[in-house]
Amino acid sequence: MFSVKRERGAAAVEFALLLPVLMVILLGIMEFGYAFYIQASVASATRVGIRDYAIHYAQPHAQDDARALARSGVPNPAYFVSGTFSGTCTDGAQNTLVVTYRYRSLTGLLDKIVGTNVIVTGKASMQCGG
Repeated sequence: MFSVKRERGAAAVEFALLLPVLMVILLGIMEFGYAFYIQASVASATRVGIRDYAIHYAQPHAQDDARALARSGVPNPAYFVSGTFSGTCTDGAQNTLVVTYRYRSLTGLLDKIVGTNVIVTGKASMQCGG
């Protein structure tokens, strides 16, 4: 039979062996969730920007205002790279806005693996003037 004294440290050793694996899984879930949040935010900001431009395209500086609105809709405006329109709006024409955003990981660990040049892109189209 096994004695209780021989097995007293077994749980601590098993915990010490499993803790790094559990931490990697937890951090992976957090990073994936954050990346999903960033992508959804960029897509939403792009939709807001193109909608603003499609409604107010006749006003002066409409593209700049729509780009600024899209920039304000992303989680960190400092990482906003660009907002590019497919052209100028005319009544009834389709226009597209492409927003690019530099992704920075939540923990910084992923940046060391894939680098800091990961770009998230949002693309949205809308008919101008209606």
